[in-house]
Amino acid sequence: MAILWPTGASAAQRLRRVSAAEPKGGIAPVACGDFPRWPLAVNWGFLRCEVGPDETERVVFSTPAGRDYAVNVAARTVGYADIGAILDRRVAKGDAEWALEPLATAGLALCA
Repeated sequence: MAILWPTGASAAQRLRRVSAAEPKGGIAPVACGDFPRWPLAVNWGFLRCEVGPDETERVVFSTPAGRDYAVNVAARTVGYADIGAILDRRVAKGDAEWALEPLATAGLALCA
């Protein structure tokens, strides 16, 4: 899925809040309009929960470009990239865990 902007679209038009569709097959499209405070530098992506062989629940965010990032510690421990790379620059380093909590909670709900 790609978002194409008309030629000459203003920054405000390109950064408008978008809402995602319903989850399908354990993967939920998520967007900045779905959360009160969006912590990422990308406006939307896909959230999924993977249950490992040891029953750990790994929450992963995929960007529109297809890059996967760990939302929780369980996902980081199996090698997913640190989501800090795509945090919005306004999220202070010490606030990252707090800022990502709504994404982690939404992702864990997909494992249920």
